[in-house]
Amino acid sequence: MGYDDSLLEEQRHPTREDLDAVSTINPIYLIHVSGHLGAANTLGLSLANITSESQDPPGGKIRREMNSSQPNGVLEETAAYPVQQLAMASYKDPMGSVVKAMQVYASNGITTAQDGASNQASIGLLQAADAQNLLTIDVISFPIAQGVPDESIQSLNFGGYSGRLKMGGVKLILDGSPQGKTAYITKPYLVPPHGQDEQYKGYPLIPQESVDQLINKYSMAEIPIMAHANGDAAADMLLEAVRKSSIASDHRTVMIHAQTVREDQLDQMKELKIIPSYFSTHTFYWGDWHRDSVFGDERASRNKPNKLNPQKKDALHCPQ
Repeated sequence: MGYDDSLLEEQRHPTREDLDAVSTINPIYLIHVSGHLGAANTLGLSLANITSESQDPPGGKIRREMNSSQPNGVLEETAAYPVQQLAMASYKDPMGSVVKAMQVYASNGITTAQDGASNQASIGLLQAADAQNLLTIDVISFPIAQGVPDESIQSLNFGGYSGRLKMGGVKLILDGSPQGKTAYITKPYLVPPHGQDEQYKGYPLIPQESVDQLINKYSMAEIPIMAHANGDAAADMLLEAVRKSSIASDHRTVMIHAQTVREDQLDQMKELKIIPSYFSTHTFYWGDWHRDSVFGDERASRNKPNKLNPQKKDALHCPQ
């Protein structure tokens, strides 16, 4: 886990051929630092039944070799799920991983942790850990909104603790990663990724109609919504859905990351009571990459637009 193509000498993702040079006997899958992409060797692709005949799934892309339908090993967004699930299933001691995570958080003085995109398997694991008194800190889980069946909404007991585990709301994932170049933006990427032309702008993970339905469903049930929207086109989708829903409750929907929101979108967010949740480490780790490869100078210079308090300018020079 955690390779970063922006830091590799080749400035690209490892391919199937790169990983086959490591092993053709063992399946290999590398997870990108963003979590939105991955790279598999030939055996890893084969185990997930990803072939030259495989179609791109909705909300994802199987990258191909030049002038060919043969997968090159790099998988984006939902296309990575089949291999990712195989990799996760290979963990020999998932409960031990939970215990270790509790120890890491607690050793750093953190008494409440959040799982910001839970699937059914991870929720089941956390519930089992809690039943065995293995959750030594509080954990707030946000199930992925696209994956919660209607009949499960009430049974998940949103907002209330069961032991040390609480369902805090849902995580609605609208697009991907700017540094992985899968975020959905309104103007083209400065340097398009492999296989894409100069007009490439990323893509949404789900269509507008689905966003509208999910926002309406969860807001009517008064369940908090954390909506992942990195690109400004994805932000437009969330704004449109919240406006259409005419939510009467004090919903305070959160736009997670909101990296590329425009001035007009900030005004709309204030009007609609949508809270931006900026992830400043994106700028710390990928500021140069955003400027030189992802967005260019102008867009990169206002990535995650925060207003500086003029009384605290010295904070910018703090060595931390």
